[in-house]
Amino acid sequence: LKNVNKIDLKFGFYPKDSSGNIFVYKKGIVYIFSNNSNDKLISINLRAFHEDKRIKLIFNGENLDEFNISSRYDNRISFPSYIKKGKNVIEIVSDNCIRPIELNISNDKRCVSLVFNSIDISELNKKEPIFIEGFFIQNKSLIYLGKYGKIYIYSENDNPIIISIVATSFIKDRNVSFYLNSQLIENSMIFKEGSKVNLISNNFVKGWNTLEITSNDCSIPSGEDKRCISLIISDIEIKKLDTSNNSVIFSGGWYSQDNGKNWMSTNGKLYIYSSQDKEYILFVNMTSFLKDREVSFYLNSDLIGKTYVFKEGEEIYLPVKLKRGLNSLEIMSEDCSIPSEEDKRCISVGIFNFNIIPIDQFTNEMIMSEGWYLKTKDDDFKWGTDNVKLIYISENNATVIFYFDILTIYNETTKVEFYLNTEPKNIFEIAMGGGWVYTLPQRIRKGINYLEFRVPRGCVIIDSILHNKDNRCIAMTLRGIKVGR
Repeated sequence: LKNVNKIDLKFGFYPKDSSGNIFVYKKGIVYIFSNNSNDKLISINLRAFHEDKRIKLIFNGENLDEFNISSRYDNRISFPSYIKKGKNVIEIVSDNCIRPIELNISNDKRCVSLVFNSIDISELNKKEPIFIEGFFIQNKSLIYLGKYGKIYIYSENDNPIIISIVATSFIKDRNVSFYLNSQLIENSMIFKEGSKVNLISNNFVKGWNTLEITSNDCSIPSGEDKRCISLIISDIEIKKLDTSNNSVIFSGGWYSQDNGKNWMSTNGKLYIYSSQDKEYILFVNMTSFLKDREVSFYLNSDLIGKTYVFKEGEEIYLPVKLKRGLNSLEIMSEDCSIPSEEDKRCISVGIFNFNIIPIDQFTNEMIMSEGWYLKTKDDDFKWGTDNVKLIYISENNATVIFYFDILTIYNETTKVEFYLNTEPKNIFEIAMGGGWVYTLPQRIRKGINYLEFRVPRGCVIIDSILHNKDNRCIAMTLRGIKVGR
């Protein structure tokens, strides 16, 4: 091994037996002799004898950490260390040992705590995560996790970093917790069909950071394979968070992307990075799976909106005030549906596109925010259900008259109620074929104003009229809007 010219199992190791096992007493001491000083990655492979053990590692007199060692399978412990020129000492200290003769399995009177397999010393790549403990690593593309795992991540500064993990939960869906430097940063469901989780935290420090992953349980593959596995990690990537621009990062609760859609179960989380304290419009192009669903949006734990998402798809606009730095957005659905016998995912809504737009880009504009179906190739206008909403952004406080060209689905005069900033203002009588109506002078405020239309008669499913398999339930459309000051 380059620059390391000798590894010596010095004390506490019994001679290799006829089966090739090297047993360890309660404490084993290893000497490493090096030609020079350098950062290295040390990996120790061992197994607990008879029952699980708790061990402590000491390197050159410094306590590294404590580790749980299983007796059912081989364990690999890795840790970065500064190997100095000359002699270096590793101490492996177990919490107890036991004599095989006491177990009635042999006449062996040695007191044994561990079965030692190997020790490896390799170059340290600080750009790659180091799987410290709790992982079964067969190759770089196949990493199994028990109930608990620890990863070291090196950062050159204390700026936020994105940790992207692509994983599959073994046999069933699992709730998994992620801790960075002992602080909980994420609880996320990892699906057996596959998930991608993006972890972001302001808790990064310059140097080594500790990421801990904890699952609520694990499963044993078979009678021969005694490993207890919770997750299979296929990729983990560390990248810097670009703080020079606004950005949106899908965090937890999402299935692996499917044809450009991000599908979630009943709870999905995103992070929004804002370069400044500012008001924005959240634009979300989303669809509901199989049926319409009510969806709630929470920004930094505060409810900012509830809306029905159509199975035909919908464009949703939500005004928000983002703080400078990281903001969390949680999307919650009332339920989810399983696609088929082959596809066991339970999915509720999927997002095609998500964007944040500065609110001043919409000044003196009308936005169709909720309750409007996506326009089809056969539609001349956007049709809405029996409760639709708009947003009007005004550059100042003003008195205005609203003019609306309203068309309803009904072939007779129909009442349409109009609300401004939640207050009822008008009841319009819309004749067959539609037409222009207007309000009395209305006082609007600077910034965001909410307009709402309700059709008390309800909506009509298009298929019931045209028999064209169009299941949208529509009530009205706006063919034109004018704002007079």
